[in-house]
Amino acid sequence: MRDRETSRTREERLGGVLEAFHSCQLDGLRPTRAAVRDGWDYVEGRKTLDEIIEDVVRRHTRHENGEHD
Repeated sequence: MRDRETSRTREERLGGVLEAFHSCQLDGLRPTRAAVRDGWDYVEGRKTLDEIIEDVVRRHTRHENGEHD
């Protein structure tokens, strides 16, 4: 199955996600459960990178009252 926006195969998407997670580990960080879930959604073709970015921005944007979505 190919990603509908980038024409990357599942294997290419998996390689990209694993590389990103490895970069985190090299920096002494660990991906959050949400990041792992987002990564698998991307690998499996359930979400595009644009959709994941929109979700992440929404999850981490504070409103004037200090609350998140």
